[in-house]
Amino acid sequence: MKTGIYKSIEIKTFWIPAFAGMTKNSISQQSQKEQTATSKKELKSIYYVTVDKVAQVNIILGLINWNDPLEDKDEDMVEWCEQGARIADILKEKWLRAIFLSYKGIFLSLIWSREDMQTAFTIKAGNTIGIPSKKRENAIKI
Repeated sequence: MKTGIYKSIEIKTFWIPAFAGMTKNSISQQSQKEQTATSKKELKSIYYVTVDKVAQVNIILGLINWNDPLEDKDEDMVEWCEQGARIADILKEKWLRAIFLSYKGIFLSLIWSREDMQTAFTIKAGNTIGIPSKKRENAIKI
């Protein structure tokens, strides 16, 4: 087995976080391009038509790598991570599952911190203007 940033499995290669080592021409050609406005859509369409689990994993890693917080919803990224973890289970690759779960943790952390900031702001704004939006006893707990 070769050492480095990749691990070979059944002649196919996982690249982390990119997906450039694929054996299928359409995926490797797409992956070597710069990200464009349509590249995510093209990768998603390839994902849904391919049955190759290694290709699907690499596409998910590419989509996570190309995540744009202004365009992509964190909830959607959590779903991609869950799909990647399920595929890693099918492939019996614990290290790959760990990668997807760590990405999922990052996105969940972003979601929860955003919700926490929104709740704190709502309570503070309500107290400042004198019209609390939450019951007093709940606001004290928060």
